[in-house]
Amino acid sequence: MRVSLALPMDASAVARRFIIAIGEMILGEAQYGCVEYRVDRANLRRIAEAERTLDYGEGQILVRVSAFAFTANNVTYGAFGDEMAYWRFYPTEDGFGIIPVWGFAEVIRSRCTEIPVGERLYGYWPMASHAVLTPTRVRDHDFVEGSAHRAALPPAYNLYLRWSGLGRTDDERTYMLFRPLFVTSFLIDDWLAEQSWFGAEAVILTSASSKTALGLARSLSVHEGAPPVIALTSRRNADFVQQTGYYDRVVTYDDLAPLDALDSAAIVDFAGDGALRASLHEQLGDRLRHDCVVGASHWEDRGPQQRLPGPAPTFFFAPAHLVERMKSWGADAFNQRLDAAWDGFIASTKAWLSFKEARGGSEIVAAYTRVVDGGVDPASGEIFHPV
Repeated sequence: MRVSLALPMDASAVARRFIIAIGEMILGEAQYGCVEYRVDRANLRRIAEAERTLDYGEGQILVRVSAFAFTANNVTYGAFGDEMAYWRFYPTEDGFGIIPVWGFAEVIRSRCTEIPVGERLYGYWPMASHAVLTPTRVRDHDFVEGSAHRAALPPAYNLYLRWSGLGRTDDERTYMLFRPLFVTSFLIDDWLAEQSWFGAEAVILTSASSKTALGLARSLSVHEGAPPVIALTSRRNADFVQQTGYYDRVVTYDDLAPLDALDSAAIVDFAGDGALRASLHEQLGDRLRHDCVVGASHWEDRGPQQRLPGPAPTFFFAPAHLVERMKSWGADAFNQRLDAAWDGFIASTKAWLSFKEARGGSEIVAAYTRVVDGGVDPASGEIFHPV
């Protein structure tokens, strides 16, 4: 039986929980009413709240998503949703997609003998109130999501931490906001060092106020032998970027002339802005040693691919480098190095980081729109509570 449970956009958290609970009683033990936030794959600005009935069976768990972070990195998931298969993690109706997010959830129903009700999990969730997982390869501190439609997707996104038993003392908001982004920052830093910085006199980071860029800038700033780091950002965010202390120099998009003084440079591009990329390639010419594409915070300005002076832009896919490093270093050594770098970075954010929290319905839609439009204070972390 399928029952429609329409949830008004301005419904209070208490009312929303009541409606979902009523839906559970109507639908029965093996089904559950869920609220999803779906976006138009052709226009990420269009977001709608919709209800859905989740089915769960033997070997599966049903979780309530309690909180997740939403950043420019999630916008990149949407912008590259087709090319990088991000829409395939939580598929929905044709033309729409559910952007994956990093956060925390509680197990509220379990048909998996190894995962009890009440356990708290950290991982890769849908923008939704609930989700169904199929735990496989369950260990004391983690498990792998084993649903058939995710088998061919990058394994880094299918690993879920059993947070309740980890004994970590991290602030959960800080962890869900920065951990997945800092892993990418850490991997890019390692990869650039492996390439000897491409022989560049300086490394330029576009969208320098984005969370992943900040993590990379800090990592480079403490990496012995790394070249100076130049922030490329909007005039609005220039003061904040300078005040973090992570960058050696700040250049704004509307005045690229200071880059003329460089003998050579490598770019790490978090903006994904086609016009900006063309301007940088034309200005640097044969002085450009490498152009590493990571994100698309300027998702509407990606533009068509075109032939550019200098080296062709090359996409950096963090999960692939993660697998390589896990093999070459071993999991224990990798995590030790990552945690050491993580502790230093998080300590540095205490001087500037704050949080904004959105709870359900209209608040989530408004906050989502703010992030997609690039209107978020770079010193703030957006945390969403779907129920």
